[in-house]
Amino acid sequence: RLYEKERELENGENTDVKKMYDTLNYIIVAKKEGKEIVFYDKKNLEKLFSIKDINNDDNTKMFELSKNLVCVSYKNTINVIDTEAKKVSFYYENKNDKINYMQCYEVINKKNILVSYNLSKEDDKSILYTLEWNDKELKEKEAIEDLNCKMISKANNNKAIIYCKYGINAIELKN
Repeated sequence: RLYEKERELENGENTDVKKMYDTLNYIIVAKKEGKEIVFYDKKNLEKLFSIKDINNDDNTKMFELSKNLVCVSYKNTINVIDTEAKKVSFYYENKNDKINYMQCYEVINKKNILVSYNLSKEDDKSILYTLEWNDKELKEKEAIEDLNCKMISKANNNKAIIYCKYGINAIELKN
């Protein structure tokens, strides 16, 4: 039965898939044409809903804040999608005009997200931001420049391990 669902996804309406994202609860498909993303329930591969007019490209990252909140990055913006309401509930824009795209991310706990943004291609540098989510908005809490952070991994609810130009380091998040 699962194989049939997979074949339906592969051969059915989704032959125009640009990229597929796997989160804890969803399979999210970005369409080749237009600015549409489609959400599928990961357990049974049923189509849940789609959102149109949402920017995404090959550098887009998608991740869950919680079962009902999914983030979609595009250049210097993050759209927070409420999967129950089936719409963008919040839009965050980083005002740093040198940002090129999100390099990596990690949701550390329900409040804190670490995000590494690549700066313009000429700089070959990155900035590591701690973003804070308070159920209503996403805002910048702290920034560390010139780390060239390429990977982030959650260690526990207050710590993350990062791989940057200085090697492997731990970062403890302040409350």
